[in-house]
Amino acid sequence: MKKILPLLWLLMIAVMVVLSVTPNLIYMSNHSDKMLHIIFYCLFVMAPILMSGRWQIIVPVMLGLLFLGGVIEILQSLVPGRNASFDDIYANISGAFSGLIIGYLIRSGYYAGQNQ
Repeated sequence: MKKILPLLWLLMIAVMVVLSVTPNLIYMSNHSDKMLHIIFYCLFVMAPILMSGRWQIIVPVMLGLLFLGGVIEILQSLVPGRNASFDDIYANISGAFSGLIIGYLIRSGYYAGQNQ
């Protein structure tokens, strides 16, 4: 199971990238779109924290995801029916930091419970 989780995580990111650059995918309200950015980037950062908990992995993964989010926004400006938005980048950053905090709290709470 431990080897499957990172593969599922990578698959989720690949699906997100493909859907992000698919022309004329679906119309969403601005608020719904930003909430999806926050939720997915939160989950994308939380997963490595819960899987490994090693900062040597978590920090590069988080920075890589934020870089990927910026690249996706640039690519979206080239795709018909899609547009780039700084608000999406801000939502990605908010989600990533939320995932960092939530993941850390879950992991530290889990280990605190094991010590009792």
